[in-house]
Amino acid sequence: MRWIIFLIIALNVWMFFSKDRRLYQRMSEKAYLECTSDDLARMENYPGDILNVTQMELFVKIGYYSHQGKISSALGKYKNLQSLKVISSDRGTKSFVSFPNELLELSNLVSLDCKNVIIEALPENISRLISLRSINLSKTRIRRLPVSFGELPQLRSCILNDNNLEFLPANFWNLKSIEQIDLSNNRLKGLPANIKPLPNLTILNLGKNSLEALPDGFNNFYALNTLILSENKLKTLPASIGKLEALTYFDLSTNGLEHLPTTFSKIKMLKELNLYDNQLNALPFALRSLPNLEELKLGHNPLENINAAMASPSLKYLDLSACLLEKIPLDFKQLPQLQDLYMSANRLKSIPIEIANLEALRLLDVSNNYLTKLPASMLLMEKLENLNIQGNAIDDNNLYLLNRKISKIFD
Repeated sequence: MRWIIFLIIALNVWMFFSKDRRLYQRMSEKAYLECTSDDLARMENYPGDILNVTQMELFVKIGYYSHQGKISSALGKYKNLQSLKVISSDRGTKSFVSFPNELLELSNLVSLDCKNVIIEALPENISRLISLRSINLSKTRIRRLPVSFGELPQLRSCILNDNNLEFLPANFWNLKSIEQIDLSNNRLKGLPANIKPLPNLTILNLGKNSLEALPDGFNNFYALNTLILSENKLKTLPASIGKLEALTYFDLSTNGLEHLPTTFSKIKMLKELNLYDNQLNALPFALRSLPNLEELKLGHNPLENINAAMASPSLKYLDLSACLLEKIPLDFKQLPQLQDLYMSANRLKSIPIEIANLEALRLLDVSNNYLTKLPASMLLMEKLENLNIQGNAIDDNNLYLLNRKISKIFD
């Protein structure tokens, strides 16, 4: 009986050290390690070369009663670590992961990814991570950032979307090396009056917050090409918005904008503009002065009437759905490059014969209007491939002819 007990104990000891040997072997063979926080504590006693791993995927187990997952302080001994991805065993409402202060000893750390891991807080002196270039705290439910966050000297990518941030540290906008910021789906209500120049910032996402206004100094982003401000509470834009001269994509959908400032016409590089679901009652005159504008979304605005001459002649995509429009403008020659036109859910009773002037048009959506016939001139539209007339009462001989000509008709 004794020898059986001895054998069981010996087997357990062998399995324990065998696991460590396999872990050691993986670390020795490559610079990438998948391990648990408990592994870190055990492995610190192995030969020095095992601590030279540069990439780590760390699994943190949440305590059943404490609802807390602690990362071992041994993490600080992996001085050459450049990439750290943290994974949690539980995403319950009460569970969270806490970092040891030894995290700050990783002076070579370039990337920190904690996406989907609920974090109580980051170490206060996070600026000691002097090599950090990318941080992903998406969906971590974090409520505040350390005061020193804005002092990270090398940070280029900052992903903070889908959290509970109501404010940012005063020095957050001091990230001089930053290139991408995603703060979407938080609880931000305002931005500081004076934002220092961020010469390298190219992408800024502030969508799905509670911003009611932008500061007059919202213009110190000389390289910014993508700006997302959708689903906020903006009613006006500052005149300084026109200084964002490098902007190519601008999303202002689902706000309360009633007009655009005249300085908007200075954003000459703009290619895509989303003004969907605002309170615009007329086509902004500034749009005519945007020579590179190719895509314009104006759906769900109370426009009632429009003048195509007010739009940029470079347009290829135009969405005017659900805008209370009673007629289609006749001056379509002003839009020679238009390929896709959406005018569904309006009050259209007819389509003018001038529609044929849209010689580049490939798609026309006039569904859910009050149309009873189609103009014969549409037979001359050689590039028209898709026509959506669902939700109308069209009984027309031209429809039979169009059916033979157009590849896709939805009726």
